[in-house]
Amino acid sequence: MGEMLAVLGTRLTERVAARLTLPGLLYIALSCWAVSSGHAHPFEPTRVAAVIDRWAASAQAVPLALAVDIGLALLAATAIGIAASTVATEVVGRVWSGRRAPKRWLARRGEAWRARHEDVPERYAPQRLTPIGDRFRTAGEKVDAQYGLSLPDVWPRLLILAGPDTRELLARASDRYRADTVLTAWALLVLPLTVWWWPAALLAGLGLTVGYRRSLASASVLATLIESTVDLHQRDLAASLGVELDDGRVTRAEGPQINVLITKHT
Repeated sequence: MGEMLAVLGTRLTERVAARLTLPGLLYIALSCWAVSSGHAHPFEPTRVAAVIDRWAASAQAVPLALAVDIGLALLAATAIGIAASTVATEVVGRVWSGRRAPKRWLARRGEAWRARHEDVPERYAPQRLTPIGDRFRTAGEKVDAQYGLSLPDVWPRLLILAGPDTRELLARASDRYRADTVLTAWALLVLPLTVWWWPAALLAGLGLTVGYRRSLASASVLATLIESTVDLHQRDLAASLGVELDDGRVTRAEGPQINVLITKHT
């Protein structure tokens, strides 16, 4: 038992270091460079070197101070990593899937979408702030149109019925999307450094662009996997709930019955 806990602790430490502490240390290093260099000398390493030399000299004078400084730096880096993760969930994720989009913005997106999809039902037209949010929304719309199933309600049951390989594939796709939203969050955290260092604006802009494009791609992959899981396991769901299928698959006739059974509504 002790060995198992030790292994779990080691893995947890590795995950925290990889996802939180190391990116946080890079952010601290970038912040030190930004504040030390300033707008006038943005790429002059001698200024940063002078700051490091002064810190090293003070640390040598008080040996214990070095250990304290390193410990504080690691704690600060981890805290910054947690902040980035929170921003990814509470800010970036909410913006990507935002329900309240300006009417003019939606109108322009809708016109462009209809020009490209003349024969596609109107229910798939843009209704979210970004294409990322619409990609997740249309996954639910497609499941409802095809099977009459409410995706938010049936998804936990389908995930249980899916095999371990499918769950692993979904978990990896979800982690990839999560990592891409975190990249966007780091770009937002870099943006305030423009107060001291103008190149931070370029880095933030690049990070936002790359983060958005990667989030859009990973969201599309995740949504497609979700739809595929429904396609492959909708019959298993019906069988597990005792719903007979006249056509050999769930249709819009049986879908509402399954929704009622799952939500416990009568």
